[in-house]
Amino acid sequence: MLLQTAVVVVSIYAFVAYLVHQKRKNLPPGPTPWPLFGNLPDFFFGSLQGKNTVQLLTEWKKNFGGVFTVWLGSMPVVNVCDYKTTIDSFVRNGEAHTGRFQDYMFRAMRNGYGVIFSEGPLWQEQRRFTLHVLRNFGLGRNLMQTRILEEVEYSFGALDRKIEKSGKQKVVINPAELLDPLIGSIINKILTGCRFDESNMAEFVELKHSLDKSLASLSFIDGVLLNEFTTKLPGFKQRSQHLMEAGIAIIAKLKKTVEQRKVQIANGTYLLEADQPNDYIDAYLSEMEKRRANHDDMGYFNEDSLVVNLMDLWAAGMETTILTLCWCLIYLLNAPEVQDKARMEILNCTGGNRDVELDDKKNLPYLSAVVTETQRLASIVTFNLIHKTTTKTVVDNYMIPEGTSITHQISVIMSNEDEFKGPLKFNPDRFIGTKLEQQVIAFGVGKRSCLGESLARAELFLILGNLLQRYKISVPNGQKPPSTEELNVVGVMHRCKSYECAFEKVMCYIYRVTIEPRVVASRMGALVGPPPKYVTYWEDLSDFIDYLQRMERTAKNTIFEIAYKRLGNRNVTDGFKRTHWNNLKTILVYCSAPNILTAISVASDTCGVIAETSRSAKEGFVQLFQSTFDCLHVEFLSQAAVSNSNTSMYQIGDKRLWSKMDYWYLGQGDGAVPDITVP
Repeated sequence: MLLQTAVVVVSIYAFVAYLVHQKRKNLPPGPTPWPLFGNLPDFFFGSLQGKNTVQLLTEWKKNFGGVFTVWLGSMPVVNVCDYKTTIDSFVRNGEAHTGRFQDYMFRAMRNGYGVIFSEGPLWQEQRRFTLHVLRNFGLGRNLMQTRILEEVEYSFGALDRKIEKSGKQKVVINPAELLDPLIGSIINKILTGCRFDESNMAEFVELKHSLDKSLASLSFIDGVLLNEFTTKLPGFKQRSQHLMEAGIAIIAKLKKTVEQRKVQIANGTYLLEADQPNDYIDAYLSEMEKRRANHDDMGYFNEDSLVVNLMDLWAAGMETTILTLCWCLIYLLNAPEVQDKARMEILNCTGGNRDVELDDKKNLPYLSAVVTETQRLASIVTFNLIHKTTTKTVVDNYMIPEGTSITHQISVIMSNEDEFKGPLKFNPDRFIGTKLEQQVIAFGVGKRSCLGESLARAELFLILGNLLQRYKISVPNGQKPPSTEELNVVGVMHRCKSYECAFEKVMCYIYRVTIEPRVVASRMGALVGPPPKYVTYWEDLSDFIDYLQRMERTAKNTIFEIAYKRLGNRNVTDGFKRTHWNNLKTILVYCSAPNILTAISVASDTCGVIAETSRSAKEGFVQLFQSTFDCLHVEFLSQAAVSNSNTSMYQIGDKRLWSKMDYWYLGQGDGAVPDITVP
């Protein structure tokens, strides 16, 4: 009996192996699959060795080329892992790859609806409509920027209040506490017309927590092992319920929101304006009403389809952006010099007195590079969503049959060490002066690329830019920088481990004093001037005044010594010094509004004002200072601009204007700004 059983098992194994072998002959090469399980054991054993999905796929790319086949159970999946073939196949021949593999869990929750996991006419209709609605809402235009910045201001305002309440200059939190409601509110206002605030935050936190629990453990392997048969078995059933719990809860919440909207429209408490919908729900219900009124074919427009569309847009539009920003902060905490360099660029662009806007992109190449490098290195989707060929097609000289599962592996393409040197290093500079950003295809390519790409790009740029302008992000005292290790090496998403960081408000303005001297000709009897341009920063102008007072004796002696030489060795008495020093005014700037940049450039002809002196003495001083200083700038700007100056000489609070400076002068203004006399 035992022998007969063994023979049957071996025969089945051999038969399955034969079928797999026959099927493999018509597909690109790849790692040898195990009968029944395909290459799933390879992923399992790889994880035991600490290899994540991307690392394993990269190894197979090296062994089999840029196009290879991986078997997920009994299903072969053609993986395209080089950029050129991806563009040729999914862009230039995109129509042939618009099908979608649907696993059991997604099919069970969606009933074939949605804009992500559907295919065919339903997908084409719903995607076309959704793109149209998002464009009308200003996707990629100033209207969308306004929507994003409104939520940025609301969330940053809450963070400011938390910092003030702490009684310190900074507060330590998990960045998800800031980013979850911020990103969630942006997408939720687009879909349902409301943000997450005190009135509904508890419900949002519960839904988001449930979603995080599901996605933290979700693996593409689940899509293979869980089906209508296995989910009836112990263990598999519980696993399926755990993974679907969040999706079911979100669908229930969105369905309730749609029902409430319909009731409000029916009882007249909500006006549905077809020409000016407030949100996606309005636009969808208006489309349904228009088709009914015109007796048009309803197509796939129904309330079930609306709810699933909302869930797809809500979950996908929120989770990927949040994760990208969480990874970005991890990278910046591990490379603080990148954060400081980006902040300096931002402040040079905005002056610290306005928000970063989309139009600033052309002037913020380094910030853009930080965003691009984050998308490349974080690469949120570890195993890309699987397409299906809709017709027989050719991919890199391989004839691929119709109905074959196929995908382009974004993460592998964006970690190609031939294109991205040191691919595991966070290095935004790699994108400065190059065209490498074209190969950062974080949103996919072709007809099934991410619907919300324009929104996500705008969110990343505006949120990160304004975050760095307003706050310094640092590692909490006594802690190490957060780990760059991912949470689940076989997860379907590249999720980071939970961490905390300190947010310190840096939008408190300070003064920067810039002096641009000329070299004084030695034939005038004066000392040779210092190298052009000196810069110093002051948190408080009173510190600057204190410095001037301490330097008074040296300054007086230096100035009048030069005057003495210039005026033909005339005797300059102490009384003469006292009389005329009192008339040398320091240019100071008073700013009543903290968000206004004040910049004053005092031309050299206003510098030498000496009252009640002989004509020759006055002319001597005017000539001296005109020949010494081109101009003096006093600016009111953000402390962030100098939090990490690239010169160690001019730190905040440093009471030196410069080194080896034999003389200096700060002239009197023209009366347009208040001045303070140095006694």
